[in-house]
Amino acid sequence: MIGNTEINIFLMVNLLFSTLGQYEGKFIKPSIQLSIQCDSTETAIAVAWHEDFKKENKIKLTLDTDYSEKQFGTVRYTRAI
Repeated sequence: MIGNTEINIFLMVNLLFSTLGQYEGKFIKPSIQLSIQCDSTETAIAVAWHEDFKKENKIKLTLDTDYSEKQFGTVRYTRAI
């Protein structure tokens, strides 16, 4: 049954973080209203509406990148659970 399968999948997921973050620049396009992210193992996804992020304050951060230099950015967080 599809319903039971979906429930079992959600019960197996163990989210490591209680918040989900998104760069402020993602909110500029009004045609995009949803963020979907996965972890590095690609075993689970997290989904959040942009309107939920917009309820929270902006935070300016120095962010790590895949390269040696840092990136400065503005991020908003929303509760994952």
